[in-house]
Amino acid sequence: MAMYGMDIDQATTAMNQITTLTSELQDVITKLNQQVTGLGSNWTGPDATQFIGTVWPADQANLTKCKGDLDQLAATLKSEISQQTEASNS
Repeated sequence: MAMYGMDIDQATTAMNQITTLTSELQDVITKLNQQVTGLGSNWTGPDATQFIGTVWPADQANLTKCKGDLDQLAATLKSEISQQTEASNS
């Protein structure tokens, strides 16, 4: 008979991996921000102003949204795991 539902252990492993990766992504965003803001002391002119003031903030916002989407994915998976656990224990 085929399995119906989810393998809670595998789903938990996936959720934990997603959570770890989102934390690593936040670290990358923070490090990139430090690097970009540090450029201001060594790079001047209109290109620097545009990159530091416009390009990077837009990219940072995209990365932050991506992290938020992954956080939501992990939260949804956690909820699904909880529901499966309750259904399996009923």
